[in-house]
Amino acid sequence: MHRKLAIVSLLCGLCLAGCQPGGRTGVPSHGPYRLAGLEGGLGNGTMRLNEREALSLVSTYRRGHGLPALAYDPALMARAQALAETMARTGHLLHANQATAGTFVDVAAGHDTLEDAFSGWRYAPASRAHMLNGNMHRFAMAAVYAPHSRYRVFWAMIMAR
Repeated sequence: MHRKLAIVSLLCGLCLAGCQPGGRTGVPSHGPYRLAGLEGGLGNGTMRLNEREALSLVSTYRRGHGLPALAYDPALMARAQALAETMARTGHLLHANQATAGTFVDVAAGHDTLEDAFSGWRYAPASRAHMLNGNMHRFAMAAVYAPHSRYRVFWAMIMAR
């Protein structure tokens, strides 16, 4: 009897933990915040990806597989930012897992944190192959908040030789 009560209590606690204010994940719908690689204010449009954390996360993953770290590339960053902004403006993913002439472009949407977006890419076979491609040396990632989109956050990651 005590075991059943403990299990029911645990399940109720887990259900209640998912009922946080601020939406489906507890991310506030407005105001300043700092959450897992994203900085700024959702309501005033100043949300920005911490590129240093993004680079560190992907480079650490690569080093764990015997590959060199990536270098941040400002030109790729401009492309990634423009892609993420376009997706946020339209509310749709433009393309996924695109590879052209030594450049890989991966997009994602609906992930509220850097770690969540990274996990999505890590478990997608094509994106994982891109991140673990030893010929890639340059990197950029961008995230843009779209408050009226069902996805809320759009991501773009670009890697190049």
